[in-house]
Amino acid sequence: MEEILSQNKAINLDYVTDLTSDSPSTSDSENSNNKENYKTDEPQKKKRKSTEIEDISGLIAAMGESRDRFYEKKLDLEEQRLRAENEKIKLELEMLKFYKNNE
Repeated sequence: MEEILSQNKAINLDYVTDLTSDSPSTSDSENSNNKENYKTDEPQKKKRKSTEIEDISGLIAAMGESRDRFYEKKLDLEEQRLRAENEKIKLELEMLKFYKNNE
C-alpha cells in the first residue's frame, strides 16, 4: 500500500491511516487538546460572526441610505424637468397670445 501511495505525490502519508489496525487514529491526549482548542476558539468564532453580522447590517443600512438619496435626487431632477416644461409651455402660450394680438 505504501508503495502505491508513494508513487502518488499528491497524497500526504501523514494523514493516511491503516484501516486494518484496531488503534484509534488520534490519541486521547490529542483529543483533549483538540477539545481545549475548540473551547478557546469558540468565543473568537462567535465574536467574528457577530462582527460579520454587524458589518453586513451596516452595509445594508448604507445601501438603504444610498438608495434613498438616489430616489431623492431622481425626484429633484424630475421636478426640475417638469418646471422647465411648464416654463416652456407658458412661453409658448405668451407667444401665441402675442401673435394673435398682432394679427
